[in-house]
Amino acid sequence: MGDKKRSGKHHDDDEEEINHWQRVTASFKNFPFYQLKKLEEIEGQLKKGLESYPDILDEQLKFITARKDQLMEMIPFISLLVARSPFPPIGQPTDEDFGRVASVMRQFVREWSEEGKLERDMCFNPIFKALSKYCPSSSDSTVESPIVLVPGSGLGRLGYELSQLGYAVECNEVSVFMLLGSAVALNFFTSAEQFTVMPLICETINMVKDEDIVKKVKIPDILPGKSPKASSKSMPKFCLCAGEFLDCYACDCEEKEAEERAECCKDSKEECCTVTDDSVIKKKNPCSTCERYDVIVTCFFIDTAHNVTKYIERIAKLLKPGGIWINLGPLMYHWVGMGDQESLEISWSTIKSISEKNGFMLCEEELLRDIPYCSYHERLRENRFNCIFSVMRMPE
Repeated sequence: MGDKKRSGKHHDDDEEEINHWQRVTASFKNFPFYQLKKLEEIEGQLKKGLESYPDILDEQLKFITARKDQLMEMIPFISLLVARSPFPPIGQPTDEDFGRVASVMRQFVREWSEEGKLERDMCFNPIFKALSKYCPSSSDSTVESPIVLVPGSGLGRLGYELSQLGYAVECNEVSVFMLLGSAVALNFFTSAEQFTVMPLICETINMVKDEDIVKKVKIPDILPGKSPKASSKSMPKFCLCAGEFLDCYACDCEEKEAEERAECCKDSKEECCTVTDDSVIKKKNPCSTCERYDVIVTCFFIDTAHNVTKYIERIAKLLKPGGIWINLGPLMYHWVGMGDQESLEISWSTIKSISEKNGFMLCEEELLRDIPYCSYHERLRENRFNCIFSVMRMPE
């Protein structure tokens, strides 16, 4: 499971990509030592700030020592991640790189621990229910399984669960940090609760009790096994495409679309496309990438786009006639305020209008409140979002 199907615009021999993989591997390898350095900085702050309270300072310093010792319990898991990287640890990681490793650790708690089950249920169950309603899988092995694409698949748990329901699943992820984590999660665990992670070990803010900081979480909650046999002529039952969504799923016909539109519409008898004010071109003979998927599931994904309209347009092209788009997530827009990075920030009502212009018909829509994401009740501030859940269908 979790085998890489294809990459985006970069190739395996691309020097820049190799250098990035090496630095990511180095980030994981050096992460415990980076955390130790952070704990030493916290120790220095405590000595300075609590010098008037020697008894409390002594207690806190003992706690710091205990945190350092417990941090070492994560090394076996870190070692597995490093060992399973396709490239050696070379390069000097940045603070941002280490922050991404910390995010991966939190994501492991969300996706592959018993503690993350509530979060997963709140996000995944509406998706499973919609799939069962609009595109159910069949237990009949002679029936071809619906093909589901999951962009922004993170550590692969949603895709894995979909494969367990009998769908042929293709996951897509751009982050090398997440790709390495998902490869380990899906392929290299040997037993349930094999490893320990401590996602809050270096937290200093919004903590209620000291003991919450050293909370240990066992991963994985289950041992991923082989997916049930899914029947699909066009793809394996479970695969992973590494790369940026728009690059990995570029439509071969897009560059020629403008000239094809002009050519097709010269003759009113030509039936290869239809153009109206309310729809985009629908080709009679799509390219190999277009109209490939029965369902596309976007969970906490569409707001990662520089321009969300590009995602909508691509999703519309990728779906088969009658195909289903299931979306769940907020509209945080990851690129807002990021210097010269493009960031189009529009409301959900505008997204619906653009979706309709691309041929989608709205089937369901609901505002889901207080959906947690990598949230911990031990903290005074939790990561919770009001999320849009929607189901849209392309015309037959």
